[in-house]
Amino acid sequence: MSEHHPDGDGLRAATHTPAPGETSDRTPDDGAGWQRFHPLTPLLRGGVMLVGAAGYVLSQQFDRIFGTAPGGEDDPIMSHLRIAAAITAAVIAVTVLGAWLSWRAARFRVSPHAVELRTGILFRQHRHIRYDRIQSVDIVRPLIARLFGLSEVRVVAAGGADSRAALAYLDGTRAHDLRDELMDRAEAANAPVARADGAGELTDTSVGAQGVPPLAPADGTPAAPGAAPTSTSAAAAARGIPLVLVRIPNARLVQSALFHGAAVFLAIAIPLTVAAVLLDWPGVLPVLGPAVLGVGANHIGSLVKNANFELSQARDTLKVRRGLTDLRSSTVPLGRVQAVQMRQPLLWRAFGWWRMQVNVAGVHGAGDDEGEDLLLPVGETEEALAVLALVFPDTDLDLARRAIAGEGPQPGFVGAPRSARWLDPRSWQRRGYAVTDHAVVVRGGWLARTAQWVPHGRIQSARLTQGPLERRLGLADVTLVSTPGSVVPVIAHLAAGEAERLVSEQIGRSAAARRRTGARRAGTAPDLAHPPIS
Repeated sequence: MSEHHPDGDGLRAATHTPAPGETSDRTPDDGAGWQRFHPLTPLLRGGVMLVGAAGYVLSQQFDRIFGTAPGGEDDPIMSHLRIAAAITAAVIAVTVLGAWLSWRAARFRVSPHAVELRTGILFRQHRHIRYDRIQSVDIVRPLIARLFGLSEVRVVAAGGADSRAALAYLDGTRAHDLRDELMDRAEAANAPVARADGAGELTDTSVGAQGVPPLAPADGTPAAPGAAPTSTSAAAAARGIPLVLVRIPNARLVQSALFHGAAVFLAIAIPLTVAAVLLDWPGVLPVLGPAVLGVGANHIGSLVKNANFELSQARDTLKVRRGLTDLRSSTVPLGRVQAVQMRQPLLWRAFGWWRMQVNVAGVHGAGDDEGEDLLLPVGETEEALAVLALVFPDTDLDLARRAIAGEGPQPGFVGAPRSARWLDPRSWQRRGYAVTDHAVVVRGGWLARTAQWVPHGRIQSARLTQGPLERRLGLADVTLVSTPGSVVPVIAHLAAGEAERLVSEQIGRSAAARRRTGARRAGTAPDLAHPPIS
């Protein structure tokens, strides 16, 4: 009997996953459980260099090939096609040989306690990542790899960009099976210790029933906001079958990109750049040209990365699938989310759209993994609140709606005093914070509204800062220090006495929350606020 899971191009049948010491039917075993990558890996790794070499030669010989001009002094090989062919062939041969030797030297295996990766020809490397250190396992499918049905499995461990291992390339089914196997082993390695009375294991990362957003029905169609989860959905989630929570239409992504500050800048800067070229304005082009190229490339790149965005749930993890040319499937363990932020740019207010980001323990969002902290690139209000309630089941949704609403003060929030208007004349009334039994909620922003949630147990420290103008006005800022990431909770321009009281009380709240979490993990006290999924 086989289960079906969504793949990049439809449904795939789950096949047998080799045990740590067992040979895969797709990947040759080299003894002791070591396995090689797909035989086409050398072609994919050297493909970019081959295309670059061929493109260089063709660009140099374009006029000669099409007969528009003979070779001249500017031709680096003086139109000698035989020399060009020999150089190209040599580059291709060296590239292919190097990629083949690299493939022959690369091995990986799934051992009982860690996933291991061996690479290198002259300088050997042996990566060893224990399962209890794994934060997430992502699947990346570059455009060329997709043409051959191959994928890269990227293992992200605690420590950020320096603690990652790329297992590339594997065929699509094997990559998904390996991802599921590694996540299962990581979950088992991080499972709480069994209770001494034999009552079984307890966990503080299970999703409670209260506040859980609607899950999709069995056919994968997202449920309407506010609908109750079905027993079929709950059973499927418990078995680890991904259930679609939110699917962002590409039309909404394009529209949100047009109603963005970068698009406004480009709408003004591009005509000025064209005018500078046509009218020969030497002082304008060097300034606007790089800015237009940089902002435009970044804006379009973000749109391409987030195309076909889909958020689903499987067990106690969220799965994010996105990408137009390069498909990426990443996982966000709910128990490792440290903070959540909802942000609404000025031009999105008319549509009720929000961007949702998270801080995840061990994931810093650096390098080519930019955007891995994104839960929603552009979601409607109810979609964002539903995801928030799933990430933090104890969220007070009424308080959350007050946190994101309006420009002025809201009930339940401690705001900035009137003297703050001298430093923040537009948004001082919106700034403030609220403390619940489980988290600190921070609100602020004028051009871009923001609301942030940080559970007490995830706050490592609270820092009070006060500049010279703030001292004169009797104000201070409080920063809640948690895991590094894109969410930086800062409560600005509080009354100095209120800021000192918050820092003092928050230290006690955070310590008490961590003690409760430690007691639950040790099995000494049940967590009534987080009942497990039935």
